Amino acid sequence: LDFIKMKDEASFTHVSWVNKKLTFDVISSLKNDNGLTFMVPAVYEGLRVKKIGLDGIEARFITRSVKGSDYAFVSVESGIKHSIIVYY
Repeated sequence: LDFIKMKDEASFTHVSWVNKKLTFDVISSLKNDNGLTFMVPAVYEGLRVKKIGLDGIEARFITRSVKGSDYAFVSVESGIKHSIIVYY
């Protein structure tokens, strides 16, 4: 139930695509010990994710296939705002 509440309450703002970089802010004001995981396309316009920045620090991510498409999954601490940069 906590996961569903956090997922529904989470928001993505300031979404931008410039110079092969996807940038956005993500926030969920709900706190959860498991954190919040989001996914972004692992390949976009033929470009593969090279790295992901989380609040100015390189973040760990895993790539998984979902219904035939590859996504990069990143987990962040919940309850606070994070700035994300995805480098393709």
